[in-house]
Amino acid sequence: MQRHGLSLELGVVAAGGVLGALARFGIDSVAPVRPEQWPLPTLAINLAGSALLAGLLVSRWGPLRHPLAVLGIGTGALGGFTTFSTYAVQADRLLATGQLTLAITYLGVTLGGAVGAVHLVRRLKPPDPGKRVAPRSTL
Repeated sequence: MQRHGLSLELGVVAAGGVLGALARFGIDSVAPVRPEQWPLPTLAINLAGSALLAGLLVSRWGPLRHPLAVLGIGTGALGGFTTFSTYAVQADRLLATGQLTLAITYLGVTLGGAVGAVHLVRRLKPPDPGKRVAPRSTL
């Protein structure tokens, strides 16, 4: 890859990352979580980010298909917005405060919810134009 192209790609990812991290910081500032609480803001951020990333990757809207858009929005903004490292730290804090059931539930709900959000977005995506879709069985 040419140096010019790499610089542009890194700049797009960095700019997106700043925007995503600022959005997450804003949510965390409005809804702080104590160590013994269910981390609802982090759960919401990670589920929304997973769904948005899936939507970006299955999108057929021209501007979102551009490689720089995928890098800037997907890797940059959504990478900066989602916070699976905070998810791990918050689960550890729940364990440290004796909230074993809550920690395990939080770990499972976040992981299952993120995968479920991706699956749901993929299922809601309209079929590609011109692609034949086999009829579903009614059995």
